[in-house]
Amino acid sequence: MNKSLMMVAIAVATLGLAACEEQKTKTENTQKSETSSGTSIEKQTTTETTKDSDGNVNREVKTETTVDPKGLMNKETTTQESTDSQKTD
Repeated sequence: MNKSLMMVAIAVATLGLAACEEQKTKTENTQKSETSSGTSIEKQTTTETTKDSDGNVNREVKTETTVDPKGLMNKETTTQESTDSQKTD
């Protein structure tokens, strides 16, 4: 009986500590397309969402777009980053 009670207490403490940690989610998406003139376009989007123990959410989005027209040495890559935060009261 005493061992069972101790095991339950350890399980509850472990679950309680896990609930206090930050929760992170990372999503990656790649889109590829080609125009009628032969220009290749590749767009990679990475979204990382973090939720802390207070319920506040922080979202970071990084978008990298590569445009490669036909021909040599004319590839262009642009990067855009944004951050969005939502705080709970």
